[in-house]
Amino acid sequence: MEQLLCNEPVAAMGFLAALFTIAVSVGMWGMILSRERFTGGVKLLEEDNPLAFISPDILKFRHSFQITLPKCAVVMPVKGVHEGSADNWRSQVTSMYGGPLNFLFVVESEADPAFAAIRRLIAELSEFSIKLLVAGETWHCSQKMHNQLTGFEAALGMGAKYVILLDDDIHLHPGTIRYWVEEMESDPKVLVASGYTFDWVGPGVRGWPAYLWMMWRLVAAVGFNDPKDRPKHIWGGAMMFRAEELRRNVCSLMDAWADGGYSEDWASHSLARYHGRTLCVPKAALFPTELGEVSWPRFTNYLKRQLFVLTSTWASPHQRYLAYGAQLYNNVMGVAAIGGVVTACPLVALLAARAVGVGDGAPVLGTDGRCAEPALGAAAFAASMLLVAYTCKRAVRAYAGLCTTLSPMDKPVQYAHMSLWRLAGAYLGYCLLVPLICTWCFCCNSVIWSGVRYTFRGGKVHTVHRRNTAGEWYTQSRAESMEKAFRRTAERSLAARGLE
Repeated sequence: MEQLLCNEPVAAMGFLAALFTIAVSVGMWGMILSRERFTGGVKLLEEDNPLAFISPDILKFRHSFQITLPKCAVVMPVKGVHEGSADNWRSQVTSMYGGPLNFLFVVESEADPAFAAIRRLIAELSEFSIKLLVAGETWHCSQKMHNQLTGFEAALGMGAKYVILLDDDIHLHPGTIRYWVEEMESDPKVLVASGYTFDWVGPGVRGWPAYLWMMWRLVAAVGFNDPKDRPKHIWGGAMMFRAEELRRNVCSLMDAWADGGYSEDWASHSLARYHGRTLCVPKAALFPTELGEVSWPRFTNYLKRQLFVLTSTWASPHQRYLAYGAQLYNNVMGVAAIGGVVTACPLVALLAARAVGVGDGAPVLGTDGRCAEPALGAAAFAASMLLVAYTCKRAVRAYAGLCTTLSPMDKPVQYAHMSLWRLAGAYLGYCLLVPLICTWCFCCNSVIWSGVRYTFRGGKVHTVHRRNTAGEWYTQSRAESMEKAFRRTAERSLAARGLE
Protein backbone atom coordinates (compact mmCIF):
# COMPACT_ATOMS: atom_id res chain seq x y z
CA MET A 1 0.00 0.00 0.00
CA GLU A 2 2.83 2.36 0.90
CA GLN A 3 4.48 1.81 -2.49
CA LEU A 4 1.21 2.62 -4.25
CA LEU A 5 0.41 5.82 -2.35
CA CYS A 6 3.76 7.21 -1.22
CA ASN A 7 5.49 8.21 -4.42
CA GLU A 8 6.20 11.29 -6.51
CA PRO A 9 3.20 10.98 -8.92
CA VAL A 10 0.76 10.94 -5.99
CA ALA A 11 2.49 13.96 -4.44
CA ALA A 12 2.44 15.79 -7.78
CA MET A 13 -1.27 15.06 -8.21
CA GLY A 14 -2.07 16.56 -4.82
CA PHE A 15 -0.07 19.72 -5.48
CA LEU A 16 -1.48 20.06 -9.02
CA ALA A 17 -5.05 19.72 -7.77
CA ALA A 18 -4.36 22.33 -5.08
CA LEU A 19 -2.81 24.67 -7.66
CA PHE A 20 -5.79 24.57 -10.01
CA THR A 21 -8.26 24.95 -7.16
CA ILE A 22 -6.37 27.96 -5.83
CA ALA A 23 -6.31 29.44 -9.35
CA VAL A 24 -10.12 29.21 -9.49
CA SER A 25 -10.37 30.92 -6.10
CA VAL A 26 -8.01 33.72 -7.15
CA GLY A 27 -10.06 34.35 -10.27
CA MET A 28 -13.26 34.50 -8.24
CA TRP A 29 -11.72 36.96 -5.80
CA GLY A 30 -11.25 39.39 -8.66
CA MET A 31 -15.00 39.35 -9.24
CA ILE A 32 -15.74 39.57 -5.52
CA LEU A 33 -13.57 42.57 -4.71
CA SER A 34 -14.58 44.59 -7.77
CA ARG A 35 -18.31 44.02 -7.05
CA GLU A 36 -17.90 44.89 -3.37
CA ARG A 37 -16.13 48.13 -4.29
CA PHE A 38 -18.88 48.99 -6.75
CA THR A 39 -21.59 48.26 -4.17
CA GLY A 40 -19.80 50.42 -1.62
CA GLY A 41 -19.53 53.26 -4.13
CA VAL A 42 -23.28 53.22 -4.79
CA LYS A 43 -24.06 53.21 -1.07
CA LEU A 44 -21.79 56.21 -0.46
CA LEU A 45 -23.90 58.23 -2.90
CA GLU A 46 -27.27 57.27 -1.42
CA GLU A 47 -27.41 60.12 1.13
CA ASP A 48 -27.16 62.81 -1.55
CA ASN A 49 -28.75 60.77 -4.35
CA PRO A 50 -31.51 58.35 -3.24
CA LEU A 51 -31.67 57.03 -6.83
CA ALA A 52 -27.96 56.24 -7.04
CA PHE A 53 -28.87 52.60 -7.79
CA ILE A 54 -30.20 53.83 -11.15
CA SER A 55 -27.55 56.44 -11.94
CA PRO A 56 -24.72 57.84 -9.79
CA ASP A 57 -25.20 61.30 -11.34
CA ILE A 58 -28.25 62.98 -9.78
CA LEU A 59 -28.28 65.60 -12.55
CA LYS A 60 -29.26 62.88 -15.02
CA PHE A 61 -32.72 62.73 -13.45
CA ARG A 62 -33.59 66.18 -14.75
CA HIS A 63 -36.34 66.29 -17.34
CA SER A 64 -34.03 68.04 -19.81
CA PHE A 65 -31.74 65.01 -19.71
CA GLN A 66 -34.44 62.33 -19.57
CA ILE A 67 -35.98 63.46 -22.85
CA THR A 68 -32.62 62.97 -24.60
CA LEU A 69 -32.37 59.27 -23.71
CA PRO A 70 -32.47 57.13 -26.87
CA LYS A 71 -35.36 54.81 -27.67
CA CYS A 72 -34.86 51.11 -26.96
CA ALA A 73 -36.77 48.07 -28.14
CA VAL A 74 -36.73 45.02 -25.85
CA VAL A 75 -37.12 41.60 -27.49
CA MET A 76 -38.08 38.70 -25.22
CA PRO A 77 -38.25 35.19 -26.74
CA VAL A 78 -40.61 33.24 -24.49
CA LYS A 79 -41.28 29.52 -24.09
CA GLY A 80 -43.93 28.48 -21.56
CA VAL A 81 -44.73 29.98 -18.18
CA HIS A 82 -42.49 29.26 -15.20
CA GLU A 83 -42.54 30.09 -11.53
CA GLY A 84 -41.80 33.78 -11.22
CA SER A 85 -42.35 34.52 -14.94
CA ALA A 86 -44.98 37.19 -14.28
CA ASP A 87 -42.79 38.98 -11.71
CA ASN A 88 -39.81 38.91 -14.07
CA TRP A 89 -41.88 40.27 -16.95
CA ARG A 90 -43.16 43.11 -14.77
CA SER A 91 -39.61 43.98 -13.66
CA GLN A 92 -38.64 44.24 -17.30
CA VAL A 93 -41.63 46.23 -18.49
CA THR A 94 -41.61 48.64 -15.53
CA SER A 95 -37.88 49.39 -15.77
CA MET A 96 -37.00 52.89 -14.55
CA TYR A 97 -34.98 53.68 -17.65
CA GLY A 98 -36.51 57.11 -18.24
CA GLY A 99 -36.40 56.99 -22.04
CA PRO A 100 -38.90 55.48 -24.51
CA LEU A 101 -39.17 51.68 -24.42
CA ASN A 102 -41.01 49.18 -26.63
CA PHE A 103 -41.45 45.58 -25.50
CA LEU A 104 -41.80 42.69 -27.92
CA PHE A 105 -42.71 39.28 -26.51
CA VAL A 106 -42.21 36.52 -29.08
CA VAL A 107 -43.70 33.03 -28.79
CA GLU A 108 -43.57 30.03 -31.10
CA SER A 109 -47.36 29.65 -31.42
CA GLU A 110 -50.64 30.71 -29.86
CA ALA A 111 -50.79 27.26 -28.24
CA ASP A 112 -47.87 28.19 -25.98
CA PRO A 113 -49.17 28.81 -22.42
CA ALA A 114 -47.17 32.04 -22.42
CA PHE A 115 -49.43 33.49 -25.14
CA ALA A 116 -52.46 33.84 -22.85
CA ALA A 117 -50.30 34.94 -19.88
CA ILE A 118 -48.69 37.73 -21.89
CA ARG A 119 -52.05 38.92 -23.18
CA ARG A 120 -53.16 39.28 -19.55
CA LEU A 121 -49.97 41.21 -18.82
CA ILE A 122 -50.66 43.56 -21.73
CA ALA A 123 -54.15 44.24 -20.39
CA GLU A 124 -52.79 44.80 -16.88
CA LEU A 125 -49.99 47.15 -18.00
CA SER A 126 -51.87 48.94 -20.76
CA GLU A 127 -49.95 52.18 -20.21
CA PHE A 128 -46.77 50.54 -21.54
CA SER A 129 -45.91 49.78 -25.17
CA ILE A 130 -46.08 45.97 -25.34
CA LYS A 131 -46.61 43.78 -28.38
CA LEU A 132 -47.01 40.01 -28.68
CA LEU A 133 -45.62 38.32 -31.79
CA VAL A 134 -46.00 34.73 -33.02
CA ALA A 135 -42.86 33.50 -34.82
CA GLY A 136 -44.03 30.06 -35.95
CA GLU A 137 -41.92 26.90 -35.98
CA THR A 138 -38.43 26.80 -37.44
CA TRP A 139 -36.50 23.95 -39.04
CA HIS A 140 -33.18 25.69 -39.81
CA CYS A 141 -32.03 27.24 -36.51
CA SER A 142 -32.88 27.02 -32.82
CA GLN A 143 -36.42 28.04 -31.89
CA LYS A 144 -35.13 30.71 -29.51
CA MET A 145 -32.99 32.12 -32.31
CA HIS A 146 -35.97 32.15 -34.66
CA ASN A 147 -38.14 33.96 -32.08
CA GLN A 148 -35.30 36.41 -31.50
CA LEU A 149 -34.90 37.19 -35.20
CA THR A 150 -38.64 37.72 -35.56
CA GLY A 151 -38.50 40.20 -32.69
CA PHE A 152 -35.44 41.93 -34.15
CA GLU A 153 -37.17 42.46 -37.49
CA ALA A 154 -40.10 44.11 -35.74
CA ALA A 155 -37.81 46.18 -33.51
CA LEU A 156 -35.81 47.53 -36.44
CA GLY A 157 -39.01 49.03 -37.85
CA MET A 158 -39.83 50.95 -34.67
CA GLY A 159 -37.14 53.58 -34.93
CA ALA A 160 -35.26 52.35 -31.85
CA LYS A 161 -31.58 53.18 -31.50
CA TYR A 162 -30.84 50.12 -29.39
CA VAL A 163 -32.28 46.62 -29.41
CA ILE A 164 -32.17 44.57 -26.20
CA LEU A 165 -32.48 40.80 -26.06
CA LEU A 166 -33.68 39.42 -22.72
CA ASP A 167 -34.49 35.92 -21.50
CA ASP A 168 -37.95 35.79 -19.98
CA ASP A 169 -36.55 34.62 -16.62
CA ILE A 170 -34.33 37.67 -16.10
CA HIS A 171 -35.24 39.89 -13.15
CA LEU A 172 -34.08 43.27 -14.40
CA HIS A 173 -32.74 45.95 -12.06
CA PRO A 174 -34.35 49.41 -12.42
CA GLY A 175 -31.13 50.99 -13.72
CA THR A 176 -29.70 48.22 -15.91
CA ILE A 177 -30.86 49.59 -19.26
CA ARG A 178 -29.46 53.02 -18.47
CA TYR A 179 -26.07 51.52 -17.59
CA TRP A 180 -26.03 49.68 -20.92
CA VAL A 181 -27.04 52.76 -22.90
CA GLU A 182 -24.36 54.93 -21.31
CA GLU A 183 -21.68 52.33 -22.09
CA MET A 184 -22.81 52.04 -25.71
CA GLU A 185 -23.09 55.80 -26.13
CA SER A 186 -19.62 56.44 -24.73
CA ASP A 187 -17.72 53.67 -26.56
CA PRO A 188 -18.46 53.06 -30.27
CA LYS A 189 -16.06 50.10 -30.32
CA VAL A 190 -18.43 48.04 -28.16
CA LEU A 191 -20.46 45.62 -30.27
CA VAL A 192 -22.58 44.13 -27.49
CA ALA A 193 -23.41 45.21 -23.93
CA SER A 194 -24.35 42.28 -21.75
CA GLY A 195 -24.81 41.07 -18.18
CA TYR A 196 -24.68 37.88 -16.20
CA THR A 197 -27.05 35.77 -14.14
CA PHE A 198 -26.51 35.07 -10.46
CA ASP A 199 -28.22 31.74 -9.77
CA TRP A 200 -28.47 31.12 -6.02
CA VAL A 201 -29.85 28.20 -4.06
CA GLY A 202 -32.91 29.11 -2.03
CA PRO A 203 -33.40 28.24 1.66
CA GLY A 204 -34.68 24.75 2.29
CA VAL A 205 -33.20 23.28 -0.90
CA ARG A 206 -31.39 20.05 -0.05
CA GLY A 207 -30.72 18.44 -3.42
CA TRP A 208 -27.23 18.51 -4.93
CA PRO A 209 -28.28 19.47 -8.50
CA ALA A 210 -29.23 23.01 -7.45
CA TYR A 211 -25.83 23.49 -5.76
CA LEU A 212 -24.04 22.11 -8.83
CA TRP A 213 -26.05 24.51 -11.02
CA MET A 214 -25.01 27.44 -8.84
CA MET A 215 -21.38 26.27 -8.86
CA TRP A 216 -21.34 26.16 -12.67
CA ARG A 217 -22.46 29.79 -12.72
CA LEU A 218 -20.05 30.93 -10.01
CA VAL A 219 -16.99 29.42 -11.69
CA ALA A 220 -18.03 30.63 -15.15
CA ALA A 221 -18.49 34.17 -13.76
CA VAL A 222 -14.69 34.47 -13.59
CA GLY A 223 -14.70 34.96 -17.37
CA PHE A 224 -16.78 38.12 -17.00
CA ASN A 225 -14.33 39.98 -14.80
CA ASP A 226 -12.37 42.90 -16.20
CA PRO A 227 -11.23 46.14 -14.50
CA LYS A 228 -12.69 48.24 -17.33
CA ASP A 229 -15.84 46.11 -17.77
CA ARG A 230 -14.58 44.87 -21.14
CA PRO A 231 -14.30 41.09 -20.66
CA LYS A 232 -13.81 38.54 -23.43
CA HIS A 233 -17.19 36.89 -22.79
CA ILE A 234 -20.89 37.75 -22.87
CA TRP A 235 -24.03 36.00 -21.74
CA GLY A 236 -26.97 35.38 -24.07
CA GLY A 237 -29.66 35.97 -21.47
CA ALA A 238 -29.22 39.75 -21.61
CA MET A 239 -27.61 41.63 -24.53
CA MET A 240 -27.93 45.08 -26.11
CA PHE A 241 -27.10 45.85 -29.76
CA ARG A 242 -27.16 48.98 -31.88
CA ALA A 243 -30.18 48.76 -34.17
CA GLU A 244 -28.27 50.29 -37.08
CA GLU A 245 -25.52 47.69 -36.81
CA LEU A 246 -28.07 44.89 -36.86
CA ARG A 247 -29.71 46.48 -39.88
CA ARG A 248 -26.35 46.58 -41.69
CA ASN A 249 -25.48 43.05 -40.56
CA VAL A 250 -22.23 44.27 -38.98
CA CYS A 251 -19.74 41.45 -38.33
CA SER A 252 -22.21 39.13 -40.14
CA LEU A 253 -24.17 38.71 -36.92
CA MET A 254 -27.59 38.33 -38.55
CA ASP A 255 -26.22 35.81 -41.05
CA ALA A 256 -24.63 33.72 -38.32
CA TRP A 257 -27.88 33.63 -36.35
CA ALA A 258 -30.20 32.94 -39.28
CA ASP A 259 -28.10 30.27 -41.03
CA GLY A 260 -28.17 27.36 -38.61
CA GLY A 261 -27.67 29.52 -35.54
CA TYR A 262 -28.09 27.96 -32.12
CA SER A 263 -26.47 30.23 -29.52
CA GLU A 264 -26.61 33.98 -30.06
CA ASP A 265 -24.05 34.85 -27.39
CA TRP A 266 -21.35 32.39 -28.43
CA ALA A 267 -21.56 33.53 -32.07
CA SER A 268 -21.61 37.22 -31.04
CA HIS A 269 -18.60 36.75 -28.75
CA SER A 270 -16.60 35.00 -31.47
CA LEU A 271 -17.43 37.42 -34.28
CA ALA A 272 -16.74 40.46 -32.09
CA ARG A 273 -13.25 39.19 -31.26
CA TYR A 274 -12.60 38.19 -34.88
CA HIS A 275 -13.52 41.68 -36.15
CA GLY A 276 -11.66 43.57 -33.43
CA ARG A 277 -14.75 44.79 -31.54
CA THR A 278 -15.12 44.78 -27.77
CA LEU A 279 -17.78 43.49 -25.39
CA CYS A 280 -19.13 45.31 -22.34
CA VAL A 281 -20.47 43.79 -19.12
CA PRO A 282 -21.12 46.55 -16.53
CA LYS A 283 -20.86 45.54 -12.89
CA ALA A 284 -24.46 46.63 -12.41
CA ALA A 285 -25.69 44.03 -14.91
CA LEU A 286 -25.97 41.13 -12.48
CA PHE A 287 -29.34 39.39 -12.33
CA PRO A 288 -30.42 37.19 -9.38
CA THR A 289 -32.38 33.99 -10.00
CA GLU A 290 -33.46 31.82 -7.08
CA LEU A 291 -33.07 28.09 -7.62
CA GLY A 292 -35.53 25.68 -6.06
CA GLU A 293 -35.20 21.92 -6.05
CA VAL A 294 -33.73 20.79 -9.38
CA SER A 295 -34.01 17.21 -10.64
CA TRP A 296 -30.94 15.35 -11.87
CA PRO A 297 -32.33 14.93 -15.44
CA ARG A 298 -33.06 18.66 -15.66
CA PHE A 299 -29.61 19.61 -14.40
CA THR A 300 -27.68 17.20 -16.61
CA ASN A 301 -29.67 18.31 -19.67
CA TYR A 302 -28.93 21.93 -18.77
CA LEU A 303 -25.20 21.26 -18.38
CA LYS A 304 -25.14 19.25 -21.62
CA ARG A 305 -26.68 22.17 -23.49
CA GLN A 306 -24.26 24.64 -21.93
CA LEU A 307 -21.20 22.57 -22.85
CA PHE A 308 -22.58 21.49 -26.22
CA VAL A 309 -22.64 25.14 -27.29
CA LEU A 310 -18.94 25.47 -26.52
CA THR A 311 -17.83 22.22 -28.11
CA SER A 312 -20.11 21.71 -31.12
CA THR A 313 -21.33 25.09 -32.42
CA TRP A 314 -19.39 27.82 -34.16
CA ALA A 315 -19.88 30.65 -36.63
CA SER A 316 -16.26 30.71 -37.80
CA PRO A 317 -13.13 28.51 -37.57
CA HIS A 318 -11.72 31.07 -35.13
CA GLN A 319 -14.61 30.37 -32.77
CA ARG A 320 -13.97 26.63 -32.95
CA TYR A 321 -10.41 27.03 -31.65
CA LEU A 322 -11.62 29.30 -28.84
CA ALA A 323 -14.04 26.58 -27.78
CA TYR A 324 -11.39 23.90 -27.69
CA GLY A 325 -9.10 26.06 -25.58
CA ALA A 326 -11.83 26.81 -23.06
CA GLN A 327 -12.82 23.19 -22.76
CA LEU A 328 -9.20 22.05 -22.41
CA TYR A 329 -8.92 24.33 -19.38
CA ASN A 330 -12.18 23.00 -17.89
CA ASN A 331 -11.14 19.40 -18.42
CA VAL A 332 -7.64 19.83 -16.98
CA MET A 333 -9.08 21.59 -13.93
CA GLY A 334 -11.65 18.84 -13.46
CA VAL A 335 -9.21 15.95 -13.92
CA ALA A 336 -6.73 17.58 -11.54
CA ALA A 337 -9.35 18.05 -8.82
CA ILE A 338 -10.72 14.53 -9.10
CA GLY A 339 -7.16 13.15 -9.22
CA GLY A 340 -6.49 14.97 -5.98
CA VAL A 341 -9.46 13.30 -4.32
CA VAL A 342 -8.66 9.84 -5.69
CA THR A 343 -5.07 9.97 -4.43
CA ALA A 344 -5.55 11.99 -1.23
CA CYS A 345 -8.40 10.00 0.34
CA PRO A 346 -6.68 6.58 0.53
CA LEU A 347 -3.39 8.23 1.51
CA VAL A 348 -5.05 10.05 4.40
CA ALA A 349 -6.77 6.82 5.43
CA LEU A 350 -3.41 4.98 5.44
CA LEU A 351 -1.65 7.65 7.50
CA ALA A 352 -4.56 7.90 9.94
CA ALA A 353 -4.59 4.13 10.44
CA ARG A 354 -0.88 4.14 11.20
CA ALA A 355 -1.22 7.08 13.55
CA VAL A 356 -3.75 5.26 15.71
CA GLY A 357 -1.86 1.98 15.58
CA VAL A 358 -4.21 0.09 13.26
CA GLY A 359 -1.70 -0.31 10.46
CA ASP A 360 1.16 -2.74 10.01
CA GLY A 361 3.40 -1.08 12.53
CA ALA A 362 5.37 0.91 9.97
CA PRO A 363 6.30 4.55 10.69
CA VAL A 364 3.42 6.98 10.13
CA LEU A 365 5.22 8.77 7.29
CA GLY A 366 6.57 5.55 5.83
CA THR A 367 10.07 4.19 5.42
CA ASP A 368 12.59 7.03 5.43
CA GLY A 369 9.66 9.49 5.47
CA ARG A 370 8.68 8.68 1.90
CA CYS A 371 5.01 9.55 2.66
CA ALA A 372 5.85 13.07 3.84
CA GLU A 373 5.70 14.75 0.46
CA PRO A 374 2.46 13.03 -0.66
CA ALA A 375 0.94 13.89 2.73
CA LEU A 376 1.93 17.51 2.22
CA GLY A 377 0.29 17.45 -1.22
CA ALA A 378 -2.91 16.00 0.27
CA ALA A 379 -2.87 18.69 2.97
CA ALA A 380 -2.42 21.41 0.35
CA PHE A 381 -5.37 20.03 -1.60
CA ALA A 382 -7.56 19.91 1.50
CA ALA A 383 -6.63 23.51 2.33
CA SER A 384 -7.42 24.58 -1.24
CA MET A 385 -10.87 22.96 -0.96
CA LEU A 386 -11.58 24.98 2.17
CA LEU A 387 -10.40 28.08 0.35
CA VAL A 388 -12.63 27.53 -2.69
CA ALA A 389 -15.64 26.81 -0.47
CA TYR A 390 -15.08 30.01 1.51
CA THR A 391 -14.50 31.93 -1.73
CA CYS A 392 -17.81 30.70 -3.16
CA LYS A 393 -19.64 31.72 0.02
CA ARG A 394 -17.99 35.14 -0.12
CA ALA A 395 -18.92 35.46 -3.81
CA VAL A 396 -22.55 34.72 -3.06
CA ARG A 397 -22.49 37.32 -0.30
CA ALA A 398 -20.90 39.93 -2.58
CA TYR A 399 -23.36 39.27 -5.42
CA ALA A 400 -26.29 39.28 -2.98
CA GLY A 401 -25.21 42.64 -1.60
CA LEU A 402 -24.87 44.10 -5.08
CA CYS A 403 -28.28 42.86 -6.20
CA THR A 404 -29.93 44.19 -3.04
CA THR A 405 -28.29 47.57 -3.60
CA LEU A 406 -29.38 47.71 -7.25
CA SER A 407 -32.96 46.59 -6.48
CA PRO A 408 -33.59 47.90 -2.92
CA MET A 409 -37.33 47.18 -3.12
CA ASP A 410 -36.87 43.46 -3.87
CA LYS A 411 -36.56 40.60 -1.41
CA PRO A 412 -32.89 40.25 -0.36
CA VAL A 413 -30.91 37.24 -1.53
CA GLN A 414 -30.42 34.74 1.32
CA TYR A 415 -27.17 32.82 1.68
CA ALA A 416 -26.66 31.95 5.39
CA HIS A 417 -27.96 28.41 4.78
CA MET A 418 -25.15 27.56 2.33
CA SER A 419 -22.60 25.57 4.36
CA LEU A 420 -18.93 25.34 3.42
CA TRP A 421 -19.02 21.56 3.14
CA ARG A 422 -21.95 21.80 0.72
CA LEU A 423 -20.07 24.30 -1.43
CA ALA A 424 -16.90 22.18 -1.36
CA GLY A 425 -18.90 19.11 -2.37
CA ALA A 426 -20.58 21.07 -5.16
CA TYR A 427 -17.19 22.16 -6.50
CA LEU A 428 -15.94 18.57 -6.55
CA GLY A 429 -19.13 17.45 -8.27
CA TYR A 430 -18.69 20.21 -10.82
CA CYS A 431 -15.11 19.07 -11.48
CA LEU A 432 -16.28 15.51 -12.03
CA LEU A 433 -19.25 16.26 -14.29
CA VAL A 434 -17.68 18.85 -16.62
CA PRO A 435 -15.03 16.50 -18.13
CA LEU A 436 -17.55 13.67 -18.43
CA ILE A 437 -20.17 15.77 -20.19
CA CYS A 438 -17.53 17.46 -22.37
CA THR A 439 -16.53 13.99 -23.57
CA TRP A 440 -20.17 13.20 -24.29
CA CYS A 441 -20.54 16.46 -26.27
CA PHE A 442 -17.48 15.68 -28.42
CA CYS A 443 -18.93 12.25 -29.22
CA CYS A 444 -22.46 13.45 -30.00
CA ASN A 445 -23.81 15.68 -32.78
CA SER A 446 -27.28 16.41 -31.41
CA VAL A 447 -28.89 17.92 -28.32
CA ILE A 448 -32.46 18.23 -27.01
CA TRP A 449 -33.66 21.66 -25.94
CA SER A 450 -37.25 22.28 -24.78
CA GLY A 451 -38.41 19.04 -26.36
CA VAL A 452 -36.80 19.76 -29.76
CA ARG A 453 -33.80 17.79 -31.03
CA TYR A 454 -31.17 19.76 -32.94
CA THR A 455 -28.58 17.91 -35.04
CA PHE A 456 -25.43 19.77 -36.10
CA ARG A 457 -23.08 19.69 -39.04
CA GLY A 458 -20.14 22.07 -39.49
CA GLY A 459 -21.01 23.91 -36.28
CA LYS A 460 -24.55 24.79 -37.48
CA VAL A 461 -28.03 23.42 -36.93
CA HIS A 462 -28.52 21.01 -39.83
CA THR A 463 -31.70 19.16 -38.89
CA VAL A 464 -34.52 19.91 -36.45
CA HIS A 465 -36.76 17.14 -35.12
CA ARG A 466 -40.00 17.60 -33.20
CA ARG A 467 -42.46 15.12 -31.74
CA ASN A 468 -45.95 14.61 -33.14
CA THR A 469 -49.02 13.81 -31.05
CA ALA A 470 -48.02 10.12 -31.05
CA GLY A 471 -44.61 10.97 -29.57
CA GLU A 472 -42.72 10.14 -32.80
CA TRP A 473 -39.89 12.30 -34.11
CA TYR A 474 -40.41 14.06 -37.43
CA THR A 475 -38.67 16.81 -39.40
CA GLN A 476 -39.08 19.14 -42.36
CA SER A 477 -36.77 20.50 -45.03
CA ARG A 478 -34.14 22.93 -43.78
CA ALA A 479 -33.94 24.64 -47.19
CA GLU A 480 -37.70 25.20 -47.36
CA SER A 481 -37.72 26.54 -43.81
CA MET A 482 -35.00 29.09 -44.63
CA GLU A 483 -36.77 30.11 -47.82
CA LYS A 484 -40.03 30.73 -45.95
CA ALA A 485 -38.25 32.69 -43.24
CA PHE A 486 -36.46 34.94 -45.74
CA ARG A 487 -39.69 35.45 -47.68
CA ARG A 488 -41.54 36.50 -44.54
CA THR A 489 -38.71 38.88 -43.69
CA ALA A 490 -38.89 40.48 -47.13
CA GLU A 491 -42.68 40.77 -46.94
CA ARG A 492 -42.55 42.42 -43.53
CA SER A 493 -39.86 44.81 -44.74
CA LEU A 494 -41.95 45.81 -47.76
CA ALA A 495 -45.06 46.18 -45.61
CA ALA A 496 -43.19 48.47 -43.23
CA ARG A 497 -42.31 50.69 -46.21
CA GLY A 498 -45.86 50.65 -47.57
CA LEU A 499 -44.82 48.66 -50.65
CA GLU A 500 -47.03 45.57 -50.31
